[in-house]
Amino acid sequence: MPARLHATATVLCTPISRACKVALAQPFVLLAEPAELAARLKAAATALRMSPAQASCLLVARPPLLGNSPDTLAAKLAALQQALGLSRSQAVRMRPALLTRDASQLARSWRALSVWKFAPAFKAQLVLEHPLLLRLSPREVHGRCRWLRDLMMRDALFHATFRQLPPKVLGVVLLHLPVAWRRLQYLAESGRESATPLMDAVQLREAAFCAKFPEYSKWVSWTAGEAGQQQQQVRQG
Repeated sequence: MPARLHATATVLCTPISRACKVALAQPFVLLAEPAELAARLKAAATALRMSPAQASCLLVARPPLLGNSPDTLAAKLAALQQALGLSRSQAVRMRPALLTRDASQLARSWRALSVWKFAPAFKAQLVLEHPLLLRLSPREVHGRCRWLRDLMMRDALFHATFRQLPPKVLGVVLLHLPVAWRRLQYLAESGRESATPLMDAVQLREAAFCAKFPEYSKWVSWTAGEAGQQQQQVRQG
């Protein structure tokens, strides 16, 4: 078995440690002859119109894809390409996990990704830089975009700032929004957005942000209390 594992690692051009993970996910790779596995890899590369090295990286990154026939892999890539309106070369660069996601859900998440009316090239670059955005549910993508859009409508400086961000940086904001949204709201309401680097609000650890803005914790407690009172009034009304 160790010899077969080494052979598998050689065929897939991957370290032994990665080959072990592939074997755990798809045990058949240890049962297949190296020549058979190499033929499967070559067929996958042909179907996906990529080099064997590229196909190996794709399949090692997402072992469940090894169980698919070449025709199925080609169909999955075509569906990804069509759902997102990307070129084949762009689709190949996407995160392998997207090939295992339902095409209709993927298309819905893609359509929901719209803080403002993105230019096609901007949106394509956004998901190429941050394909994890399309692993989020359509509802989650819509919610994050809507919240950021509402913030921009309420704060002129943030509106100008976000509209000037390159796709790579905007993607970071959207991915970190569950942590950053309250901080961004605090900066807007306290008038400190102009004096605070955007990435401080987005990427600082909670303790570091609280240390930089000592009154932030009090503001969070106060807003939580206000929200609780409003909910109670709604229930009583």
